[in-house]
Amino acid sequence: MRVSSPNSCNGVTADEDAAAWNWRAPAGVAIGTGSGGREQGGSRMRIIQRCEISVNVADPGRIGEFRIERMKPGFANEIFSLFLRGTIQTGRGRLAAIRFSSCNVVLDELAMEQRRKGLFALFGDPGVREFEFGLNLLGAPPEARIGVEAVFASGAPVALGTIDVARVRLDSAYVPQFSPVILNSMGRSGTTLLMRMLSFLPGVYVHREYPHELLAAHYWINFLESLSTPQAGLRLTSKWNMRDRRNRVVASNPYYRLGVSPVCARYLGGPYVARLARFCQENIDGIYGALIDHEGRARAGTGSRQFSYFAEKSLPLGGLIRELYPRARDIYLVRDVRDGICSALSFNRKRGTPAFGRDTVSSNAQFAAQRADEFRELSARYEGTAWDKCLVRYEDLIRDPEAEAGRLCRYLELDAGPEEVAAAVRQASATNARLSFHQTSASPLASIGRWKQELTPGLRAVCAERAGEALARFGYAP
Repeated sequence: MRVSSPNSCNGVTADEDAAAWNWRAPAGVAIGTGSGGREQGGSRMRIIQRCEISVNVADPGRIGEFRIERMKPGFANEIFSLFLRGTIQTGRGRLAAIRFSSCNVVLDELAMEQRRKGLFALFGDPGVREFEFGLNLLGAPPEARIGVEAVFASGAPVALGTIDVARVRLDSAYVPQFSPVILNSMGRSGTTLLMRMLSFLPGVYVHREYPHELLAAHYWINFLESLSTPQAGLRLTSKWNMRDRRNRVVASNPYYRLGVSPVCARYLGGPYVARLARFCQENIDGIYGALIDHEGRARAGTGSRQFSYFAEKSLPLGGLIRELYPRARDIYLVRDVRDGICSALSFNRKRGTPAFGRDTVSSNAQFAAQRADEFRELSARYEGTAWDKCLVRYEDLIRDPEAEAGRLCRYLELDAGPEEVAAAVRQASATNARLSFHQTSASPLASIGRWKQELTPGLRAVCAERAGEALARFGYAP
């Protein structure tokens, strides 16, 4: 049974008990208690418009009890985050983390440590844990359903409930010069070829250095998320750490937390976030503007004004990027994961290094499972992406590159005729020593369907079990 909150998460103080949701097995009944809040006074900006928490535990055998509530100081609705706390008791399995996701994208994970309370502290029940957490909402859309699930050391995650939240959009008051083209894909799926192709199309800047993986915007987006995330629970840091200049890692502000000046927390969770976003966008424009001015003049003759986009692989937090960059574009490049596994294993043998995650597992079967899971997650992200997106299949890119390049030009609204598209394809396909070293098949066409000869029956079965639905969704035969 599912019980939803009746209150709208208005700004009540921490002493006025907010809505708290409980679940205890085996009855399987969610118990909701809460009180409505009062509106914030004054002219301060209300960022959180609505917040409702529901608990619906999917597996009573693995979760004995789950309780979660939103802590609500006076500034609770004036920040881009939620302060949460609760208790979880597990049955079977070892709990590793509590995960928060939206649109099939993981927003954050709280690693769990054992915390005992009450009688359990005396009898040593290892399954009871308390948690406090500051959840940054910037990775989720302004209107979002955030899934909460328990992640175990082994086995599938267990759904715990949902957080339905509505907030205002983040407005940095900055008009960016360049907008991102985000290439969402997996390694050994043709990303190098597609990035090369984009680099020869008019209006798109791609860093020329092989393998085209400059992460300039990636850095600043991570910077924005990290410094706008509140501190709570296990992530609290001492303000005195700032005096230790030997530690060059900067965490989120130690004054963005509960129990300190509400004036500081209100500023750091509200106006500061918008100013921080503007700062990051200015620096993304700055670094790409400098690169384009240096490289672009030789290519186009007129500098940065010839470019509307920059392209990067796997930029995080697509929802946040769309808030800051209305003209951002998402390209999803997929390849039959079975061919991708063959390619990755061949590339590792050729290079003599266990890359693409092979170093994290002990067998090829585990590696195949890992890659199949990644492919399934990519498919889920594609399905969960609500905004405009463009799907490119590696096989189509290889068989008819001009048609795919033309389709990309239309999606990006680039002014490129058939001759320019053909020229871009020829330049992207031209080989050199580095690209030859990158390839693991006799020819690009030979790389399609190679799994039928190279993949063992056992590895085929792993892919079918873990990624069969995703393969069918993208049009691949079993």
